[in-house]
Amino acid sequence: MKTDKIFYTLFQVFPELLFQLLGESPNLAQNYQFKSIEIKELAFRLDGVFIPDADHPDYPLYFVEVQFQKDEDFYWRFMTQLFLYLKQYKPERTCCPVILWGKRRLDIGFPIAYQNLLNLERIQRIYLDEIEAESPPSLGISILQFILISGKKAPEQVQSLIEQTRRQIIDPNTQRNVIELIEKIIIYKFPQK
Repeated sequence: MKTDKIFYTLFQVFPELLFQLLGESPNLAQNYQFKSIEIKELAFRLDGVFIPDADHPDYPLYFVEVQFQKDEDFYWRFMTQLFLYLKQYKPERTCCPVILWGKRRLDIGFPIAYQNLLNLERIQRIYLDEIEAESPPSLGISILQFILISGKKAPEQVQSLIEQTRRQIIDPNTQRNVIELIEKIIIYKFPQK
């Protein structure tokens, strides 16, 4: 399943979702802009960067990377992209890398070469298959859970998501965008053979 576009759209519509996953106040999202940024030197693209508004100089940058497959080079590539971003943009604030793993078993672990170099507590690893949602879950968390469910449960979950969207989102344009995102997830998750 192609997850980059889905998660980009998900964070565009629900920027508070990152802060929910981090256990922070969802209201923090009001002070950030979410962007996908290309690193020019090697044409790398970070999945997403939450950039705080200028009037919040004490807020960190959040670098978000989504990983749904096992990749032996993931941490090497991600850290390279992160350091190239820092070199190119020279931000004057702290940085917090956040990695959203589809499942814990996909995470091969942090390379030993980086362990003394970095404060590993600042690198947040979130395993989406282990998220325990509040009751009732926010629409963003419900969509995350939908991405992870099996095909058998999908039809009833789709209807529930659409109903939740119509209940929770009043703006017709945003409502339409969220329903289109749900449709896009279905297309990526269950491609026609």
